[in-house]
Amino acid sequence: MDNSLIGLIGLAGQIYTWLLIASVLISWILPDPSHPVVRVLSRVTEPILSPIRNLLPTMGRMDFSPFIAIVAIQLLVRVLTGMLQ
Repeated sequence: MDNSLIGLIGLAGQIYTWLLIASVLISWILPDPSHPVVRVLSRVTEPILSPIRNLLPTMGRMDFSPFIAIVAIQLLVRVLTGMLQ
């Protein structure tokens, strides 16, 4: 049971990381907020990215919130899987 839960936690972390990366890439390529793909990615990623953006100081046009979110997700996955081993 624990191995399947560990695998599920790892998979969820990977999927969310890829969604964050896709959101960043889409924002560079297709920044139209009315596009269905952009809307879905925004709905999935903004609940994590918005609080991080609120905590970070403004750094011009650079948005470091996806990077911080990815690092935080990876750390969370490691902590959770470490607790279950």
